[in-house]
Amino acid sequence: MFIGGVCLLAVLVSSFRVFRSLTANCPDIKIIVSAPNVIENTPFTVSCISPGVNKWDWDFGDYSPHANTPKVTHTYRAAGKYNLKLVVNGNQKCNSTLLLTVGQDVSATATADSNNITASIDGPATAVVGHAVKYHETSGKATSWAWTSSDSKGIDATGQDATYTFTTAGKKTIYVTVNGNKSKASIDVNVVVPSGGGGPAKPKITEDAFRNMLKDVVNKKADVPSFNNILCNLKMVVNYKLGKDKPAQKTFDDFCKDIKGHGYRTEFDQIKLTFDPKGCVSGIDILMHKGSSRLLMDR
Repeated sequence: MFIGGVCLLAVLVSSFRVFRSLTANCPDIKIIVSAPNVIENTPFTVSCISPGVNKWDWDFGDYSPHANTPKVTHTYRAAGKYNLKLVVNGNQKCNSTLLLTVGQDVSATATADSNNITASIDGPATAVVGHAVKYHETSGKATSWAWTSSDSKGIDATGQDATYTFTTAGKKTIYVTVNGNKSKASIDVNVVVPSGGGGPAKPKITEDAFRNMLKDVVNKKADVPSFNNILCNLKMVVNYKLGKDKPAQKTFDDFCKDIKGHGYRTEFDQIKLTFDPKGCVSGIDILMHKGSSRLLMDR
């Protein structure tokens, strides 16, 4: 019984020595990934140039063929988590594993979204000779615009909005092309001359007077109802820009609520009004002074 125990101990010690010998011969394995973030459908490089390594067996965990060079370029075809395993020197016990999280290719999604776009135009179907009318492209996905009309000889505007002033009566067509000809929209406009040939109605307010009314709102001397006979719609959209910030939009009602009571911090550098044929305000563009309150941009 004692002799059998000694033999068993000898076998265990011998096995431990063999295992220790196998692992002791493993070099220090350092895997280097070229990209901080691995993205699907985007090539990246892994390498292992460690002293004592002379054979490489790369398994990328995506059922692709193994690679056997010190530096390998690979591409994952789908986002997800993958076990990247490297066995060196032909010894399965000499290995290192990395868990790679492969992100989604958002550029491909953005491109697909950009290609799947339908342009559309919002604006009046009737205009008056000599009177400016404003049109807005409403797809929400466009990043570039080119506006033309049946009266144009070239591109009239390259922003999301375009303003037209027709000099002759009749049926006109306005066109907008978005995202480099990915989609195109048009709107027919009936341009008329008022009976008696009197032209468009006189604007109900000047831009300077409108500025003064807004200042009264700022100083709590006026409110939204004060504009009832001036604006075509009290819920109309105000396009405004604060200093060098990006342009923004609010309804006129909300805009007045935000500026009310911020007297010394709210200034208007420029105000541009658009009028409908009856003379009421149909469009408002405001450039705020760069030192004005940022409350408008933060809300």
